[in-house]
This record gives sequence, C-alpha cells and structure tokens, in this order.
Amino acid sequence: MTAAAAMWQPDEMAVGQVVTMLDQAGVPDTAVQAAVKAQLDQLQTVPEFNRTVAHVFIRLTDRPVAMRMAAGLILKNNVRCHSQTMPPAQAAALKAELLAGIADADALIRKTVGTCIATFAGVMGTYDEWLVHWPDLMPAVRHPYLHSLHALWQRARIV
Repeated sequence: MTAAAAMWQPDEMAVGQVVTMLDQAGVPDTAVQAAVKAQLDQLQTVPEFNRTVAHVFIRLTDRPVAMRMAAGLILKNNVRCHSQTMPPAQAAALKAELLAGIADADALIRKTVGTCIATFAGVMGTYDEWLVHWPDLMPAVRHPYLHSLHALWQRARIV
C-alpha cells in the first residue's frame, strides 16, 4: 500500500451518506429504492465515492453484514464498469482495501471480497497481466490459506 493510500481518511459525511443510502436500499418501498438509485448514480461522479464505498465494505465491521455486502457489490460493479478510466492511485487504494478484507471474520464478506478481487483481476486481462499489475494479490490470497493449514497441522500434532 502506498503512503498516500495509508494516510487517506474518508470524509465522515460521505461515509454517513453511503451508510444512509445502503440502509434505505433495503426498504421495500419502490419510490425509496428509486431515490436511492438516483442518488447512487449521482455519487458515481464523486472522485472519492469508490474509496468511501470500499471503506464501508471493509472497515465498518460494526455494521450489518447485508449492508457491507451491498457496498461490496456496488464496488464490484463500479470496478467492472469504470476500472479502465479509474485513476491508477484510486485503483491501487481499492486493491489494497480488498486485500485487507480477505481476512474478514465473516464468510459472506470474504466471499464478496473474492468476487471483487476476481472482477478486478478479470478487467486486468490474463493471469500473467494481473500478476504484473497486482503483485500483492497472490501472497495475500495465499497467506490466510497457509495460516489455516499451519493451525490445522498444529492441532493434529496435539491430538
């Protein structure tokens, strides 16, 4: 992660706006859902929107899983539709956030993180291309798996 990505702090008003929008998206009223969709379309033009959505998805672990998953799916769709025009610094920051989410305590969040990662990798091209453009990916994906295997091996030795 770059120093700029590590120093970035989300605008609390923007986070609150995204959280409110995601809360309202679950309301069964179609008029409310249409208003949320219009607001979402408008927010697509805000440069920091994807980073704010990623923050809600990965960092707000005290929020309901359904809300966080919705943020992850918004992020996935934005990556799929807009990654080619995304500034490189923003793409790098989003990739770093996604890698942080690999170890989330909730399996549904980890699965959504995996979907986002697969989408990012898919728009980067071939396996060789995304290895070049996202060198941190394979070590980050492999680490939790190896850690789990080590813990399993340790438990097996004790028995």
